[in-house]
Amino acid sequence: MIDQIRREIDQQDARIRDCLLARMELSVRMAECKRTRGERTVYRPEREAEILQRQCETVPDAQKAALASAMRGIMGASRMLQYDRMSLWYPETVDSLLASVPIPADPSGFRVRMTLDAQQLTALLNAARDRGLDVTALCFEPDGKATASFSGNVLKASVRSFLYQLAAESRELTVTEVY
Repeated sequence: MIDQIRREIDQQDARIRDCLLARMELSVRMAECKRTRGERTVYRPEREAEILQRQCETVPDAQKAALASAMRGIMGASRMLQYDRMSLWYPETVDSLLASVPIPADPSGFRVRMTLDAQQLTALLNAARDRGLDVTALCFEPDGKATASFSGNVLKASVRSFLYQLAAESRELTVTEVY
Protein backbone atom coordinates (compact mmCIF):
# COMPACT_ATOMS: atom_id res chain seq x y z
CA MET A 1 0.00 0.00 0.00
CA ILE A 2 2.74 2.51 0.94
CA ASP A 3 4.70 1.72 -2.22
CA GLN A 4 1.61 2.37 -4.37
CA ILE A 5 0.97 5.71 -2.66
CA ARG A 6 4.61 6.67 -3.17
CA ARG A 7 4.35 5.85 -6.89
CA GLU A 8 1.23 8.03 -7.14
CA ILE A 9 3.03 10.86 -5.31
CA ASP A 10 5.95 10.53 -7.74
CA GLN A 11 3.50 10.83 -10.66
CA GLN A 12 1.91 13.93 -9.15
CA ASP A 13 5.35 15.43 -8.50
CA ALA A 14 6.19 15.07 -12.19
CA ARG A 15 2.96 16.87 -13.11
CA ILE A 16 3.61 19.60 -10.56
CA ARG A 17 7.17 20.05 -11.88
CA ASP A 18 5.86 20.54 -15.43
CA CYS A 19 3.29 23.09 -14.24
CA LEU A 20 5.91 24.93 -12.19
CA LEU A 21 8.29 25.10 -15.15
CA ALA A 22 5.50 26.61 -17.26
CA ARG A 23 4.77 29.15 -14.49
CA MET A 24 8.46 30.01 -14.24
CA GLU A 25 8.59 30.71 -17.97
CA LEU A 26 5.63 33.06 -17.54
CA SER A 27 7.48 34.81 -14.69
CA VAL A 28 10.47 35.40 -16.96
CA ARG A 29 8.15 36.74 -19.67
CA MET A 30 6.53 39.02 -17.07
CA ALA A 31 9.95 40.43 -16.14
CA GLU A 32 10.67 41.09 -19.82
CA CYS A 33 7.31 42.87 -20.23
CA LYS A 34 8.01 44.98 -17.15
CA ARG A 35 11.40 45.91 -18.57
CA THR A 36 9.91 47.11 -21.86
CA ARG A 37 7.43 49.22 -19.87
CA GLY A 38 10.18 50.65 -17.66
CA GLU A 39 8.82 48.99 -14.52
CA ARG A 40 11.11 47.68 -11.80
CA THR A 41 8.53 46.55 -9.26
CA VAL A 42 8.28 42.82 -8.73
CA TYR A 43 6.82 42.34 -5.26
CA ARG A 44 3.21 43.42 -4.98
CA PRO A 45 1.83 42.23 -1.64
CA GLU A 46 -1.76 43.06 -2.57
CA ARG A 47 -1.52 40.92 -5.73
CA GLU A 48 -0.03 38.01 -3.78
CA ALA A 49 -2.76 38.30 -1.13
CA GLU A 50 -5.38 38.26 -3.90
CA ILE A 51 -3.83 35.12 -5.43
CA LEU A 52 -3.72 33.36 -2.06
CA GLN A 53 -7.31 34.23 -1.32
CA ARG A 54 -8.51 33.06 -4.73
CA GLN A 55 -6.52 29.81 -4.64
CA CYS A 56 -7.58 28.93 -1.09
CA GLU A 57 -11.23 29.96 -1.06
CA THR A 58 -12.63 26.56 -2.10
CA VAL A 59 -10.06 24.43 -0.28
CA PRO A 60 -11.11 22.50 2.84
CA ASP A 61 -10.02 24.24 6.05
CA ALA A 62 -7.73 21.35 6.99
CA GLN A 63 -5.64 21.98 3.84
CA LYS A 64 -5.74 25.79 3.51
CA ALA A 65 -2.62 26.55 5.53
CA ALA A 66 -0.55 23.95 3.65
CA LEU A 67 -1.76 25.19 0.27
CA ALA A 68 -1.11 28.82 1.23
CA SER A 69 2.42 27.87 2.30
CA ALA A 70 3.07 26.10 -1.01
CA MET A 71 1.67 29.06 -2.98
CA ARG A 72 3.87 31.51 -1.05
CA GLY A 73 6.87 29.39 -2.02
CA ILE A 74 5.82 29.37 -5.67
CA MET A 75 5.32 33.14 -5.70
CA GLY A 76 8.68 33.60 -3.96
CA ALA A 77 10.36 31.53 -6.68
CA SER A 78 8.64 33.61 -9.35
CA ARG A 79 9.89 36.80 -7.73
CA MET A 80 13.39 35.35 -7.53
CA LEU A 81 13.41 34.70 -11.29
CA GLN A 82 12.27 38.26 -11.99
CA TYR A 83 14.84 39.75 -9.61
CA ASP A 84 17.56 37.64 -11.26
CA ARG A 85 16.76 39.31 -14.57
CA MET A 86 16.32 42.80 -13.17
CA SER A 87 19.61 42.71 -11.27
CA LEU A 88 21.34 42.06 -14.60
CA TRP A 89 19.38 44.75 -16.44
CA TYR A 90 19.79 47.38 -13.72
CA PRO A 91 23.20 46.72 -12.11
CA GLU A 92 23.39 50.30 -10.88
CA THR A 93 20.88 49.45 -8.12
CA VAL A 94 23.33 47.05 -6.46
CA ASP A 95 26.37 49.11 -7.44
CA SER A 96 24.97 52.08 -5.52
CA LEU A 97 24.37 49.91 -2.43
CA LEU A 98 27.99 48.77 -2.48
CA ALA A 99 29.56 52.11 -3.43
CA SER A 100 30.14 53.30 0.13
CA VAL A 101 31.78 50.16 1.55
CA PRO A 102 35.21 48.71 0.81
CA ILE A 103 35.04 45.35 -0.96
CA PRO A 104 37.87 42.88 -0.39
CA ALA A 105 39.31 40.93 -3.33
CA ASP A 106 37.45 37.75 -2.39
CA PRO A 107 34.50 38.71 -0.16
CA SER A 108 32.78 35.97 1.81
CA GLY A 109 29.95 37.86 3.46
CA PHE A 110 28.12 41.12 3.99
CA ARG A 111 26.05 42.95 6.59
CA VAL A 112 22.95 45.01 5.89
CA ARG A 113 20.67 47.27 7.90
CA MET A 114 17.05 47.67 6.86
CA THR A 115 13.47 48.15 7.93
CA LEU A 116 11.00 45.38 7.19
CA ASP A 117 8.03 43.58 8.69
CA ALA A 118 7.82 39.94 9.79
CA GLN A 119 6.25 38.71 6.54
CA GLN A 120 8.95 40.41 4.48
CA LEU A 121 11.62 38.95 6.77
CA THR A 122 10.36 35.41 6.20
CA ALA A 123 10.27 35.89 2.42
CA LEU A 124 13.75 37.40 2.34
CA LEU A 125 15.25 34.68 4.54
CA ASN A 126 13.74 32.10 2.18
CA ALA A 127 15.18 33.98 -0.81
CA ALA A 128 18.63 33.96 0.81
CA ARG A 129 18.41 30.23 1.51
CA ASP A 130 17.20 29.49 -2.02
CA ARG A 131 20.24 31.31 -3.42
CA GLY A 132 22.60 29.31 -1.20
CA LEU A 133 23.26 32.09 1.30
CA ASP A 134 23.34 31.53 5.05
CA VAL A 135 22.16 34.06 7.60
CA THR A 136 25.06 34.28 10.02
CA ALA A 137 23.52 36.91 12.32
CA LEU A 138 20.16 38.61 12.72
CA CYS A 139 19.33 41.34 15.20
CA PHE A 140 16.26 43.52 15.61
CA GLU A 141 17.03 46.94 16.99
CA PRO A 142 14.89 49.17 19.23
CA ASP A 143 14.42 51.66 16.37
CA GLY A 144 12.55 49.01 14.34
CA LYS A 145 15.42 48.25 12.02
CA ALA A 146 17.02 44.88 11.50
CA THR A 147 20.68 44.12 11.02
CA ALA A 148 21.50 40.89 9.20
CA SER A 149 24.73 39.26 8.13
CA PHE A 150 24.85 36.83 5.23
CA SER A 151 27.47 34.54 3.79
CA GLY A 152 28.19 35.07 0.11
CA ASN A 153 30.41 36.88 -2.34
CA VAL A 154 28.81 40.21 -3.36
CA LEU A 155 30.61 39.96 -6.71
CA LYS A 156 28.58 36.86 -7.72
CA ALA A 157 25.39 37.21 -9.75
CA SER A 158 23.22 35.24 -7.30
CA VAL A 159 24.25 37.47 -4.38
CA ARG A 160 23.78 40.63 -6.44
CA SER A 161 20.30 39.38 -7.33
CA PHE A 162 19.57 38.86 -3.63
CA LEU A 163 20.81 42.38 -2.84
CA TYR A 164 18.55 43.72 -5.59
CA GLN A 165 15.63 41.87 -3.99
CA LEU A 166 16.56 43.20 -0.54
CA ALA A 167 16.58 46.72 -1.95
CA ALA A 168 13.19 46.22 -3.55
CA GLU A 169 11.42 44.45 -0.67
CA SER A 170 12.76 46.27 2.38
CA ARG A 171 12.96 49.92 3.33
CA GLU A 172 16.01 52.02 4.11
CA LEU A 173 18.45 49.29 3.06
CA THR A 174 22.13 49.99 3.54
CA VAL A 175 25.04 47.64 3.13
CA THR A 176 27.15 48.41 6.18
CA GLU A 177 30.03 45.99 5.64
CA VAL A 178 31.47 43.57 3.12
CA TYR A 179 34.04 41.13 4.47
